[in-house]
This record gives sequence, structure tokens and C-alpha cells, in this order.
Amino acid sequence: MEDRVCQKVSGGNDMESKVSIWMGLFEGEEELHKYTNIEYTENGDSIPSEFESEFSLGYYDRALVEKKFVKKTSDVETLLKNFSYNESFQKSNLIIAKEYNSVILIYDFEKAVDIKDKTIDFIGEITYQKIVEDRW
Repeated sequence: MEDRVCQKVSGGNDMESKVSIWMGLFEGEEELHKYTNIEYTENGDSIPSEFESEFSLGYYDRALVEKKFVKKTSDVETLLKNFSYNESFQKSNLIIAKEYNSVILIYDFEKAVDIKDKTIDFIGEITYQKIVEDRW
């Protein structure tokens, strides 16, 4: 049986890693997809999604985005269940006062965002621990 060695690492130069969290209410999974869908021109240039435009996100690593649609709830643990690194989210004491059915996470993204009158709510940033499996 293969031995696995796991180590905790933080994002870049021993800085804590952050994840930015948005939550919202959509009619269904298709609406969440439409809201976050990125299209491309004939030349291959990306056209920002409604989500990106609404929050003026600018450049970020789109490979570090996770999103999901769930049953409507105000339970943070349920909303964040099954996301990468969710075990470290539970230490954050994040509290929400509304019910949501959709979550968007962007890892290693820290930027001031305008939060007024948007389709979804910017909940905030929390720290998380990356776990890297060293199989060498």
C-alpha cells in the first residue's frame, strides 16, 4: 500500500490563503450557470460573465473558482459542504442571516468589491489551509 505524506502549505510566501465567498438565490442550477458563464469571441478573447461584470472582478485565475447550487438554507455548513478545503472553512465562524441556494468561491482572490445592489451577496473572505499531497 502506498504511503501518503500530507503537508499544510499557505498561499505564497507563508501568507495565509484566502477564499472569497458569494451567495445568492437562483431559480435553478441553469440560472446560476448563465450568471457565471464566460463566453468567447471568434478571436478567443473572453467576454466577462454577468457575475464578473457586476462585481468588476478584473483578472483572476478562473481555474480557482468553484460554484454549486443546493437546497435553500441558511446553514453555512450545508452551503459550504463538499467544496475543496471545506474542513478549514468550518473554523471560520462564518454566520449568515439569509437563506441561499447558490455559492461561488474564488480561492486566492483578495480584492475590494462593491457589494451594493447586486444579484448575489458578497459574504466576505475567510482563510483556509491548502493540503498538498506529496507523492514523490
